[in-house]
Amino acid sequence: MRVSWVFALYLASGETVTAGVYQPEKPVELDDEPERTQETVDKMELEAPPPGAAIRCLSRRHRDSHEHFCCEFDGGRCLNQPTNRTVCPVVAGMHCGRSMRYPRAGTCRCKDPEERWCFDAAGSAVDGQCSKCSPEGTAKLHFVGDGFVCFCKEGFGGSRCEHSKLPPVILIPPFAGTTIWAKLHRHNKLYAWCFKDSEWFRLWLTPAQLLLSTSCQVDNIMLEYDDDMEPHNKEGVETKVDDWGGTSSIDCLTPNVCKVSDLPVIYGTLSNHLVNRGYVRGYSLLGAPYDWRYTPASKVGQKFLEDLKKLIEDAVERVGHKAVLVSHSMGGLYALYLLSQQSQEWKDRHVAEWISVATPFGGARMSVRTMVSGVIPVAGLDFLLSSYTTMPAQRTFQASAWLLPVADRFGDAALVMGPSGNYSAQDLPRLFDDIGFPLGQRIWNTTKDLTAATPHPGVPVTCLHSTQVPTPIRYDYRRGWLHQPRVTYDYAGDGTACELSLRLCETWQGETEHEIRSESVGSGVNHKDCIKHERTIEKVEEALSRILKRTSW
Repeated sequence: MRVSWVFALYLASGETVTAGVYQPEKPVELDDEPERTQETVDKMELEAPPPGAAIRCLSRRHRDSHEHFCCEFDGGRCLNQPTNRTVCPVVAGMHCGRSMRYPRAGTCRCKDPEERWCFDAAGSAVDGQCSKCSPEGTAKLHFVGDGFVCFCKEGFGGSRCEHSKLPPVILIPPFAGTTIWAKLHRHNKLYAWCFKDSEWFRLWLTPAQLLLSTSCQVDNIMLEYDDDMEPHNKEGVETKVDDWGGTSSIDCLTPNVCKVSDLPVIYGTLSNHLVNRGYVRGYSLLGAPYDWRYTPASKVGQKFLEDLKKLIEDAVERVGHKAVLVSHSMGGLYALYLLSQQSQEWKDRHVAEWISVATPFGGARMSVRTMVSGVIPVAGLDFLLSSYTTMPAQRTFQASAWLLPVADRFGDAALVMGPSGNYSAQDLPRLFDDIGFPLGQRIWNTTKDLTAATPHPGVPVTCLHSTQVPTPIRYDYRRGWLHQPRVTYDYAGDGTACELSLRLCETWQGETEHEIRSESVGSGVNHKDCIKHERTIEKVEEALSRILKRTSW
């Protein structure tokens, strides 16, 4: 059950709530363990047990939900205080000792009393073989933990279970899907009640500040442009995004509110699910937070793409497996642009698959309304905020222009009905003039060709989308630009983007040998919730299973 933002505003002050829909996970805290140098690891090792001895595996669960194990045999000493005991049968020649934070040869691991797992020095499953495959070989992934999975693989003699390391997953967030922090040292204030100076504070998103000082927040977050159309913050406003490579900035935009409502949850549901399946934040599960106001047409956007490329390369080198990119909404446009700029050799070496969730490849009609009269940036605040109050900032975001409908895709169908005529995606320059925002056309000119051609990404793709949600197809401003429009809806979309735009990935099918899948996660799933819907999570697991099956080690 969703909780109103208004009811949850008091949480923004940092009140503690113990019960709720979503509990953001704390960073890993292992301060009770020594630094793991090779010398300390060697000291922790026990001698190989004699054949027939019993190895007792002891498990402990930390606050971060990652399991650590140690072993003892024939009265051998256990190095950790256990909370659970199970027994693994002996495998001759196995060297058991304290397990490492990440998978390490020579470690005995027991998952639970019913499912016992030991890996020998070569890393192969030697006990409690992987869950039996069905006759069709379609058993789901069996996540063992510590970065390993068992899965069914077709081969000579039918299906058999094998094991592999989990491929690293890179999460690329959507428009407005990353926390932005700000620090003020302004010479002038917009209004008397606005701050001139401040320490770092959460600019996006704190609902209480958005409601109580809307004009101040709008002025702080808007962009300005120099003569070369390079965007930048307003004078005296410094911004940043935190936790590069982590997920805290993209799991939830307002942590205290997320404890009672899933409204500000972005990747939190999916990332928590993957962690419970054996992924480790900052190691095999990586976030790519960015300032979503910008596009690749800016220096900020280009720097993000450089960092994202290196994040992928480092993950592949560290884990030893090609990466899986998971993007949501505008994050998919960034992923597509990144892939279009890389050589095929680089893509073959570093990317196993791209899972695109609700990407508006051809733009979204809702972005036209953003430019004309603005949209309420937070669901549930419609009756407290006016879109005309937030419009001045939304218009200046490069990303707002990047998301406008692509003329070649939407043709001459009317998107807007105005006091002096209709406007299609081909008439955007005239629309900018008529609404008195000529800067809009200059911003649009810098972004309109970034991904409009929707080039084939050159990697396997799973393209997820939904439909049967009332989606705007036309806005009627014939009463005047200062009036809220009458909206015509269609059910062929997810509430933000139409099916035409969401399914443009299907045009890639057959262009290369790379598999392109276009699948629906169901009817009635809106654009924002698509990334955290249970069907989406199932599809992500299915994709990981396919990746492991087609990868040989």
